[in-house]
Amino acid sequence: MIRIFTIEDHVVTSTGLRFLFRPGRDGIEITGFAANMGEALKLADPSRTDIFLLDLWLQNTDPVSNIRMLHEKFPGKPVVILTSEESTIWQRRMMEAGAMGYLIKTATRVEIKSVLEQVMQGKAIFSISVETYHDDRGFTSTSVGLSNALSQHQHELLKLVVEGNSQKEIAKRLVISLSTVEKSLKNIRQKLAVKNNAELIRLVITNRLI
Repeated sequence: MIRIFTIEDHVVTSTGLRFLFRPGRDGIEITGFAANMGEALKLADPSRTDIFLLDLWLQNTDPVSNIRMLHEKFPGKPVVILTSEESTIWQRRMMEAGAMGYLIKTATRVEIKSVLEQVMQGKAIFSISVETYHDDRGFTSTSVGLSNALSQHQHELLKLVVEGNSQKEIAKRLVISLSTVEKSLKNIRQKLAVKNNAELIRLVITNRLI
């Protein structure tokens, strides 16, 4: 039996998870739940918890810090992220922070069960796109063409965006005005034919532009 403690601040999702699995059918049991990290750290019983199923975005908390707090309080207990956030950047960050899996909330019961079972076997389960990111960094002809469309300054700015820096942080790092950052990002999006920064980041990672 895999015993799960869920940390989720959306009532509908939290309630749904409690009724999603049947111990007799799935070999999975929700043994505890919390709406925030404070509750989780107080209520979780390590003797009745095999895996923490953690929402990426909890109010007033930082995703990386949340994983660190769970690891410090409950050493050896794997953390699996369950979220609506499909960004490869966040998948990579959670993997680097020590999460053992990353699930999108549209996943089926069978898919969630499969990931939880593999995590129990000691495997880290992330999407193919994240695994590809950590493979050989060779450039394709497409990525070279896109990369050459950008200036050195734009490359530097784009790298900071992909690393997760805010526009204010980028302005400070590059010693330029916030309006210059905004204009530069607009020019980059136009050059690479994307609508927003989320698409921009996805394009950068897919084509390994930096």
